[in-house]
Formats: sequence, structure tokens, C-alpha cells
Amino acid sequence: PTKNAAPTEPLDYQFGGTVSYIDPSTGMKVNVELNPVTLTVHPSPELSLSYFLQRDMLGYDPLPGETGKWSEPAEFALVINNQGYGDAQNVNITTNQPKLVKNVDGLLIDTQLKSAMVNGDESKKTVSNGESLFTEVGTVNGQSSTYIQWWLESSLLGHFTDYDVKSSHLSSRDNPNLSLVSNVSVHELIHGFTVPSMDNRNVRGFLVDDEEDQNDTPDHIHFSTGETAEVATGANISLTKVNDSKYTLRLKLAAHGWNYGSTSDPTLGNKMLISVRRKIDGMVIPLDNFWQTWCTLRDDKPTIYENRLHFILKADKEASMVKQRAFYASIDEDEDDYELIFIDRPDFTDIAAIRTDEVNVQISPLPLREWMYVSGDFNELRKVDVLDLSGNIRLQTRSVQRGEGIYVGSLSKGIYLVRVTTDKGTSVTKVVKK
Repeated sequence: PTKNAAPTEPLDYQFGGTVSYIDPSTGMKVNVELNPVTLTVHPSPELSLSYFLQRDMLGYDPLPGETGKWSEPAEFALVINNQGYGDAQNVNITTNQPKLVKNVDGLLIDTQLKSAMVNGDESKKTVSNGESLFTEVGTVNGQSSTYIQWWLESSLLGHFTDYDVKSSHLSSRDNPNLSLVSNVSVHELIHGFTVPSMDNRNVRGFLVDDEEDQNDTPDHIHFSTGETAEVATGANISLTKVNDSKYTLRLKLAAHGWNYGSTSDPTLGNKMLISVRRKIDGMVIPLDNFWQTWCTLRDDKPTIYENRLHFILKADKEASMVKQRAFYASIDEDEDDYELIFIDRPDFTDIAAIRTDEVNVQISPLPLREWMYVSGDFNELRKVDVLDLSGNIRLQTRSVQRGEGIYVGSLSKGIYLVRVTTDKGTSVTKVVKK
């Protein structure tokens, strides 16, 4: 039967009939009534699949930066929302490794799905064959949802600009009334986080950028329960240093409901946030409600190398004071103070510190103003490139004579990379242009 046979509750259908035949001995038609039988049809599942692929991949960055950099896995998630009234039993998900169909910069880059969790549980069976991940989900009850998280690693810093996800139900025989999958959507994930819950439910929030805007600002949250919410911005934020490891964050959110905001990371990325606690009541905030980044990647725009501290919090005007103080931030006249604890970032390595130049090169004078001079332990200066921090060549000079000045007065003020190619090798030097 199709899904329309029992939309919301079990329905009984009776099947009977008549068998007619010609009696060979008499030549007469004989009709035999069949006793009716009852068939109970149960409601079908109706699955809506929402994929969330993290937009920014903090992988290795070959360009030296002013501050700390680190690599971390990105989140790739799927919310299975069973909008039907029947249970989806023995659900298994086979997910192919994401494929980069267009690489704007033409760099050799590799992405791999490494691990998976179902409803926050790592014990679910996940098997990888190198090209895909097979995950046992189990039963998704009617009118409920389940979420799966995969962790994606990238060999280089990257930024997804477009997505294409296809999904199919293998036993539907191309009949939409037999398929359990009713809808598939994909969202640009900014950050996944734990949603504080009064009843200790394991709820995941996915902060996304669903609406196009100039600054790629997050605007909605999709929850693992299948619900959604709008996101406000514009909170008042201030940070006060207590000591090298402790800061006080003062927040006044902009609106009732969910609020997103960010401010400069006071540690410049050299320390890792390990604890957030509300001072007024000692409430420990889920750590993934705050996160650090070391660059801002935007569609069709240069990368901005900056260390930021982000947060996602909620203020609920309908909540009681107890609930509000336990789980939410205040938007009343009083501002909320949070204690932030940082530690030195484990295994932190500044990319610039481990670079090995092939040849000794000096750039002068520093900072740069009108003219730049290149000297060093080489015989032939073959090419000099000046790049911005997103890797774009802003100035290129070939066949420069030793001691000859290179005019850089046309460059805007900022930080640049000077790549010098000589007969003895290549060197990259980070410089400041005033």
C-alpha cells in the first residue's frame, strides 16, 4: 500500500472476492464466495532530510599569519525528521565522502569524513570503506527526529561556496507514494552547538546562514528536533582581563530569543577556551556555545586574518526568572557577566615559525613605505612577488638587478608577503606597509 492508505493511524481493510469457473462435468458456471480477510495498514514514515555542511574548514594554511592558527575538524550533520505517523525501522545511512567539484584556487586539497555520532552517541556502529561511511541509525519513531554528525577533516584551509546533496530511498521503485523520503535540503552551517534544556534532552542546534547578505551573517537556527528559530545580532559586548588565563565577558543581548555575536579574541588565538561560567549563579554554559576562529572566509572576497571569539545565547521573555537565570542570558537593564578561562593551546605551532626558507633574503627598509630593496645570499634575483594575506598577487617584478629599488608606494597600508625567487631558491617574508 502507498503512504496514503493510513495517513495518521492504523486502518483495517477487508479483502474478499468471488472465484468463478466452468464445471467441466455440467458445463455450468460456478461462483464461489471467498471469506473476507482483514489487513491492517499502519501509517508510513515520511522523512525530511536536512543536511548541514560547515562552511569554513580550518585546515592547514600555508601563509604565515600575525597570530595563532590551528586545524580542527568541521561538522557535517544530518537531521532526519520523521513527519509521518509511522516508525522508520532499521534506518541505515550510507554517506559518500564530499566531493569538491570546483576548486577556485586550483590547490591540491583533500577532505575526509573521519567519524560519526548518532544523537550525540559515539557507540553507534559506523564503518568506513574509504569512499563512504555506513552508519546504523536504528528506529526513527513517527513524529520525532534523529540527528547524525560526521566530522570532516581538510588538508587545507577552505571555504565552501555551494553545495549539492542528493538522497534516495533504495526500495521506492521511483514511486513517490512509496518513497519514505519526502524532502531533502542543505544548509550552510556556521557552527553546531549544544542547546541547554530544562529536561536534559540531547538537543543540537545548527547556526546557519540561510539568507544571502553582504557579510554572510548567521540568521537562523535549525534544531535537531526539526524546529527552527530566527537569530538576532547587535549585542553589547565588553571584555576585561583578570589575568593571563581569565577574562570577564559582559553581555547585553539585543533581543528576546536567540542572539549571535562576536568580538576580538583577547588571546589572539594563542590560548584555548576551556570554561564559560555565569557569575551571578555559577551556571556552567555549554562550551560549544562559545567558539574561537582565526580567520574570516567570505564568498568572493579576500580572507581576513583575525582572531574572533563568537557566542550563541538565548533570552526568553516568557521564561521564569529561575529558568532565565539558569539557562539564558538577560536582556533586562542588568548586564550578565561571564567568567572565561583559557589555557595555552595544546600542540600550538605558529605556521611562520616552522617555515624554512631556501635562501637567506633581507627586505628593507621595514616598515615599507615608497621603495623596497632586496638583498641576500644569492647571485641572481629572478622574480619578486608581493601578495596579500589571501594569496593574491598585488605586485610582480621580474629580472630585478641587485640593489635596484622596487616601487611599492601604490600598495595600500597593511600586511603583505614578499616572495623572492633567486637562483638559490625561494624565500617568503612577512612585511608591513605604512
